[in-house]
Amino acid sequence: MKIKNILIIFILLIISLCNLSYGNGFLTNKKEKVKSDNIENSYNSKKEIGIFIILIREYMKQVMVEYNKPLSNKDFNKYHYEHALAHLEVLLKRFENGSTTTRRDISYQEAAEINKKAFAACDMPFDAWFFADVFDVLDHETNQKIWDDMLNALANDSHESEKKVFLFLWNKMKNVSDLDKIEKSKRWLNRLERVIISFKS
Repeated sequence: MKIKNILIIFILLIISLCNLSYGNGFLTNKKEKVKSDNIENSYNSKKEIGIFIILIREYMKQVMVEYNKPLSNKDFNKYHYEHALAHLEVLLKRFENGSTTTRRDISYQEAAEINKKAFAACDMPFDAWFFADVFDVLDHETNQKIWDDMLNALANDSHESEKKVFLFLWNKMKNVSDLDKIEKSKRWLNRLERVIISFKS
């Protein structure tokens, strides 16, 4: 079987093993784990690490290896710091624009803005962000659906919901037909393939 045909099998296998493999820790390499409270304090010690958080981090690592700039824990810490600052700037803009509350989640456009600033501040290529090529390739409605559904799945600590979101995203990227977008969709899929292989090895 071609690797493209069995990629989805590996993905489902990895997702199904996340509860056992990661627990309350986060994979940084094959022998080391760090507690989830090191990841932007997004999860408390009672929650398991979300599948997308794992994929986003491992995707970034794979892409930076591709650029011959492997990431250290110091690099990740700087990224998280710059990401937090950029996130704060986005929230402050809401108040500058007259908002008195900030109840809604950030949009996918705001997420892209935050990460562009964070990656630039860290001197890293923006395409190392998991969603960079995705949001360039897919349409507005699909992007917002993927982003909202992912945030809801993470907020509800639901791996089942994350599986559905990921498979929806993967299928959309796999079936891109616009000639001007195929290159980026293939790049994203190839990088994701390397992430999956790194889990398997």
